[in-house]
Amino acid sequence: MTYHINQAIVRWRIVDDEAVLINIENTFYYSLNKTGTLIWQLLLERPRPFAEIVGAVATRFRRTETEVSADVRQFLEQMGAENLLTMTGASAE
Repeated sequence: MTYHINQAIVRWRIVDDEAVLINIENTFYYSLNKTGTLIWQLLLERPRPFAEIVGAVATRFRRTETEVSADVRQFLEQMGAENLLTMTGASAE
């Protein structure tokens, strides 16, 4: 599964190393923590598969992939449920 930012409905700014998102369809506002901001920045560069996101988060925070996997999955699922991220492709997790 590859994750993409749904640029049609979300606007964002990164202020003081914190991503602030606004869903322009429902005007909901989101403030991301450090992990969420890192994931958002990774996805701004290009769409990425789950395993690559997990690896980058683990490296950045000096944790194992096992330690961060559930948190990354939860973030991606939550952003997907809010329609801020879209997913394409078969699961390669």
